[in-house]
Amino acid sequence: MIFVKIMIVKARAQILVPEIKKPVKIDLNDRKILKCLEVNSRLSLTTIAKKVKLSKEVVFHRIKNLVNKGIIVDFYTAFNTDKFNFQRYEILFKLKAIKKDERENFINYLIEHPFVSWIMGYGGKYDFLVEICSKNVEHFQSVLFEIINSFQEIIYDYEISMALTRYHSSMKYLDTEKISLNLDFKRDKEAFSDDFNKSKIEKIDLDKKDFEILDLLDDNARYSFAELSRKLRISRDTIKYKIKKMIGGNFIKGFQLRLNQYLLGFQAATLFLRLGVLSREEEEKIVDFLISQPLINVIVKRIGQHGNYSAEIYFRDNYELDRLINSIKEEMGEKLIGSEVIIQFSQYKFTYLPEGILEHLKENLTNN
Repeated sequence: MIFVKIMIVKARAQILVPEIKKPVKIDLNDRKILKCLEVNSRLSLTTIAKKVKLSKEVVFHRIKNLVNKGIIVDFYTAFNTDKFNFQRYEILFKLKAIKKDERENFINYLIEHPFVSWIMGYGGKYDFLVEICSKNVEHFQSVLFEIINSFQEIIYDYEISMALTRYHSSMKYLDTEKISLNLDFKRDKEAFSDDFNKSKIEKIDLDKKDFEILDLLDDNARYSFAELSRKLRISRDTIKYKIKKMIGGNFIKGFQLRLNQYLLGFQAATLFLRLGVLSREEEEKIVDFLISQPLINVIVKRIGQHGNYSAEIYFRDNYELDRLINSIKEEMGEKLIGSEVIIQFSQYKFTYLPEGILEHLKENLTNN
């Protein structure tokens, strides 16, 4: 195998660990703006300005500054991937002792792979977590063998698990819970706030333009009706109707915000939990408890050797991490069989709809 020395390819939601980890300070007004965008990242500048009691121009420049400093990574759309009938598998890869250019070649191969949706660098027993979106089990096996065959000289070991359900918490680790704001955004038409609270429609068929809208909103949830209309060459009213339809059909779960936690002075880690046999009520209670923890941002119910739950956690120091783990052990008691913390490094890619899945969904429209 020939390796070429290259740099890491840019990708959606990429968060690289900074070479110099010096926290960027943000003030109360920045936190208020982030709290609004956390609820709905499509909120208009006018709406945010009214809530935080600043001018529209000041809000614009503050958001722009947060983006330019790299604190705001992107504005993204959370999709209900269950509606698209594809499966998500996670592979933990352990690599052999290799050179930097070999490692970068492996990362870039995964970034550019059409069915890879998530790549996270790990420290510990494994080096990478890689999520593959597949049409079915046979397709997953094909993609996995393709990766292994391409890099069999550097892959030492791997472990497979399957992500079942993701639960998103709020950014409580930024102490936004202490900020008092009226978060009623019902009158913001660009943000579709009213539509998320309406009852969902069971059966909705999507067309090619719907998928093109989803792809653009995955890239930037703050695209205005005018920008979407210009890119897709359809009217603003059609854009608005289609997004409302996809929210009503539960394809779109929300418009959210992704931050670079490293620049804010936080370390990221994944906490794997192995729990015993639980009733539905016990599972719901555990998920509610985990979501209530300020340092936990995402919880994943999973199947695999590493555990049946995992939590993405952000912490400032070992004291905070130790306190969180001890509180979890105390709450779960004998239900907790084991736990493991794996430090996260760079996130090289994340997308709900990787290119291969998007193209597969469009092909199904043509075939049907």
